[in-house]
Amino acid sequence: MRSVLILISMAILIALAGCTGGRLTEEEYLTQAKLMLDQGNIEDAIYNYKNLVEYYPMSEQIGEYRSQLLDLTLRAAEKHAGTSKEDVYIAEAMAIAKSSGDTLAGYWVKYRIAERTSLTDAEKGKALFAEIPIDGLYFAAQMALGKGDYAGANRGYEKILELYPDDPGNYKAIFLMGFNYSEYMKDFVKAKLYFDRVLAEYPDCDLAPSAKWMLENMGKSPDEIKFIEEKDQA
Repeated sequence: MRSVLILISMAILIALAGCTGGRLTEEEYLTQAKLMLDQGNIEDAIYNYKNLVEYYPMSEQIGEYRSQLLDLTLRAAEKHAGTSKEDVYIAEAMAIAKSSGDTLAGYWVKYRIAERTSLTDAEKGKALFAEIPIDGLYFAAQMALGKGDYAGANRGYEKILELYPDDPGNYKAIFLMGFNYSEYMKDFVKAKLYFDRVLAEYPDCDLAPSAKWMLENMGKSPDEIKFIEEKDQA
């Protein structure tokens, strides 16, 4: 029944396109893109998001459309890894990032390329990672976190420590790895290693009290947790 409904919806959209000279409304393109994604058809979803970006640049959701288009293009590159289509989609992803004027998005594309390249050519991948500034690495980690890829986010933070070992703000990456292990991955043993590291290496940083609190309370039920009160901070 679901497949029948999808086919009917597609037929309606095609008919509407014929009545409007080939251009759908913003809502229709978005509906069709979601239908394609439901079917696992990344290529046709990309086509519809391209039309949304081209035809509706003033939309309140244009940022989301561009982000989706970039992400789907990278997914298509991964799907066709090892073929000529991979290079085509990578080039498209770089062009999308460049045209949006979003420097961080460009670094995110490079980060994804570096990760994939490292699987087959460690030295080349390392060179690509080295071209990404620290804010680009933080952005890549945040993008992974936003997708629920907590292990991927931690790889991004680890890359920050590897490439920028002397950055004074590295306690943030260390703390965030501990937080991900504790709150999302429920690996309290690993989380403790990172919170201990914050306290040992950066005892005076602004996240030291939070790291201490996490060590005292992670894994506890809400009833067991002692929250910091103002009088405790005085």
